[in-house]
Amino acid sequence: MEDLTPEERKELNALKIPKRYVPKRTRNEVSAEEYHNRLVASLGQDSYLVTKERDVRIAHAVNEWKKRVGPRFADATTESPVIVERVNRLANGNGIKTSLVMSGDLGVGKTWQGYSFINLAIAAGAVTPGQIIADTETAILGKISSSGFKRAELLEELFNPRYKIYFIDDVGQGYFSTEQGRREVWYELIDHVYSHDLTLIMTTNKEFKIVGGKISGSPALEQWIGGAAYDRLKHIVGHDGLIVPGNVNRRPSVADKR
Repeated sequence: MEDLTPEERKELNALKIPKRYVPKRTRNEVSAEEYHNRLVASLGQDSYLVTKERDVRIAHAVNEWKKRVGPRFADATTESPVIVERVNRLANGNGIKTSLVMSGDLGVGKTWQGYSFINLAIAAGAVTPGQIIADTETAILGKISSSGFKRAELLEELFNPRYKIYFIDDVGQGYFSTEQGRREVWYELIDHVYSHDLTLIMTTNKEFKIVGGKISGSPALEQWIGGAAYDRLKHIVGHDGLIVPGNVNRRPSVADKR
């Protein structure tokens, strides 16, 4: 502008350059009470949508799990205070001391209790079917122990970070090519559960005793999984993590959803 001549400045001033249109802003004032009511209504709607979405996810997970498990254990449930308490603990995000051992004779309902734990955990939204490994000792650990050069690959899949619950059924009945191989794979599994605060559910007909509030020696189970694995097992289960369903063979009444 300082370099313009008087004539150029006169011409510039003669130009009619429109000013940029800036809309007027209006502010709608509301009372503090009205603002609070609107906020509560908004939060309530958000909470309702979150709850509804969660319920839909849980219902889908329950249906998927029932398809996977089949009719025998799909509706297994229990009122065992130990199981209910540990499922609640798991649902609240605490994986410590959520593991359980179901010990007793054949046919007394150990597997039923194990699936009851899982069914309740899924219904509580604590886990989804994709976060669970559930099968017999032979199908899971026996297969890994005798897999040869594929052992590392199978262990890597077994310890996938997505898994939260390991349900090993019929412990003590599995086939292993060697005793050392059996103890090694058991230690690796229990150490993984112990190190990552995961959940192990075990059913076995090998004795597992709690005496005076402490887990006592169990030569049969300790010999089967090995001393190191047994020591870890005592830690992850705790003194109140043993369930002995009873001495009555319940297999004929499983279909009656006892």
